[in-house]
Amino acid sequence: MNREEEVKPTPESVGFGRLELLLMLSMLALAAQLATPSLTAWRNRPQPGQQVATALGAYSCLLYLPKQIRSSESSWPLLLYLHGAGQRGSDVDSLRLMELPARIDQGYDLPAIVVSPQCPLGESWRPDKLLSLIKAAEQRFRVASVAVTGYSMGGFGAWKLAQTAPSKITAIAPVCGGGDETKAGCLKDVSVWAFHGAKDKLVPPSSSRRMVDAVRQAGGEAKLTIFPEAGHNVTSLVYNDNEIFDWLLTKRKRNLTYRVPSIESLHER
Repeated sequence: MNREEEVKPTPESVGFGRLELLLMLSMLALAAQLATPSLTAWRNRPQPGQQVATALGAYSCLLYLPKQIRSSESSWPLLLYLHGAGQRGSDVDSLRLMELPARIDQGYDLPAIVVSPQCPLGESWRPDKLLSLIKAAEQRFRVASVAVTGYSMGGFGAWKLAQTAPSKITAIAPVCGGGDETKAGCLKDVSVWAFHGAKDKLVPPSSSRRMVDAVRQAGGEAKLTIFPEAGHNVTSLVYNDNEIFDWLLTKRKRNLTYRVPSIESLHER
């Protein structure tokens, strides 16, 4: 061979066989795959003032942390928002179209930790799974109280969760839902504000009325708002009014042993 002839290096000439080269490429591909979930988790980590997709307990959810949580050492109210049957699935970001998550994305600085879980297809809201979500939130954040609101299937879920764990829930605001009035006595220490459309043909308003009456008869605090011209979809009437959130987040249980900051003090931080 002419000494001046250029010799091109090959994998074999630099110590790599074909098998070693394939192994190295496979390891690089695997490293890229392993890095993807970590990068996704980094992008979706909770940030004060932002609503991000994450997981808590058994559910995927949207999680919002108030802006003031960054510098505050106070405990914060936890607000659980339960959607209706039409929003079940596996795309948690689709919940951003619902009234409360949409308001948060538009800049509504609700002074609470807000969790909007997504129920999988074919399921309804299960108290055991919701309680595991609440427990996961309490392990990550300083939670002072737990309030629940929900629409339609979520309204039924709010009633059922409160009846399953009344000592855990401070207040509920079920919208177009219903529950078991024979067990309403356990809600005497849970504040209740129910909402319904008078012309609701899917879930009759009597479902809310019976529950509210039963809680009152048990000695509890319960009120009912009926929208006279509305049908089943009353979510904009309920969730576009700040009054429901002021009410939910300032309620105290009668046997309360911790301090829940007032709405005014939270906004001042």
